Amino acid sequence: MQRGTTLDLTLTGTNLAEPTALWTSFPAKVTTPTDNKNGTDQAKLLVHLEVPKDAPIGFHTIRLATTRGMSNFRIFCIDDLPQVMETDSNHSLATAQPVTIPCVVVGRADAEVTDYFKFTVKGGQRVSFEVLGRRLGSPFDPQISLYDVKTGRLLEVQDATRIGEAVRQG
Repeated sequence: MQRGTTLDLTLTGTNLAEPTALWTSFPAKVTTPTDNKNGTDQAKLLVHLEVPKDAPIGFHTIRLATTRGMSNFRIFCIDDLPQVMETDSNHSLATAQPVTIPCVVVGRADAEVTDYFKFTVKGGQRVSFEVLGRRLGSPFDPQISLYDVKTGRLLEVQDATRIGEAVRQG
C-alpha cells in the first residue's frame, strides 16, 4: 500500500465472520463496511484502510480479531512509490502492460500464467526489481525475464534465488 492513500483490502481465509478489529503494526484508520452482508462470510472480509502520509515505509503486520479468536499475523508492505494496478490482459509480449518507473505493480500472479510489463529506460540507466510474493507469505516462485521490445530478444533471466538488479546499456 502506498502511504497517504486509502485501500479497500479483501481478506480471505477461514473464520473471518463477525470481525471485532483489525490490528495493524502501522498507523491506520481501519473501518469494516457493513453493507452487502460484509462481516458475515466466513471466507472473505472487506476492510477499508487509511494510512497517513508519514506512515513508516517497510514491512509491517496485520492481524484480524473476530468473535471466534485471532488470525495469524500477515505481512503487509507500505511504500511511497506510486502504485499501478495490474491488468488482466497482459499475458503476452504483444499485450504487455505499460508502466512508468519507478512504481509498484500491485496484482495477483496466477499459477502457470505469465504477466508482461513494458517500460522505457535510457542507456546506462539502472533499474531494480523486487518481487515480494514470498515475503508476504505466498508460495510464489517468480522469474523475471527482460526483453528488448524492438527486437524481441531475451536480454536477462533471473529466478527467485537471483532476482536483483539488472543493468542494460543502450
